[in-house]
Amino acid sequence: MKFPESMLASADRSSSEAAWAIPQFPKVLDTATENRLACTGGQFQFRGPIGTAEMDWLNADSMQQLPHEKWDQFVERANREVRIAFDKICSATDFGAEAAKWGHIREAIESGKITDPTEHLYFVAYFSPEPTKAQEVSP
Repeated sequence: MKFPESMLASADRSSSEAAWAIPQFPKVLDTATENRLACTGGQFQFRGPIGTAEMDWLNADSMQQLPHEKWDQFVERANREVRIAFDKICSATDFGAEAAKWGHIREAIESGKITDPTEHLYFVAYFSPEPTKAQEVSP
């Protein structure tokens, strides 16, 4: 999938999945909405010199498109659902405590490789463009 350059400019693309630093993601979600991209959800990850640690139990997902829901309505709803879940997780989660659960992150802190693991916290988000007519009828 091709993202608008404004979304890619702030993305971490060090792996096969694009991810955004937590403070940047709300703006990315706004840009996705403006570009008619539906966010189907995502997970929080620690990345960088500490390696990758995905917290797949902390996911912010949207419901699927409803049968008669127009694409633009779905984009608005899905992105709003992801934003609400994202904000709720951000406010309710002690990401420092989550980081401490990972041995390789504890080692990186103890060795002085990093000081604050939350500086390496990202949100991996998945987006969908409007399906083409061919995609809609494919099995």
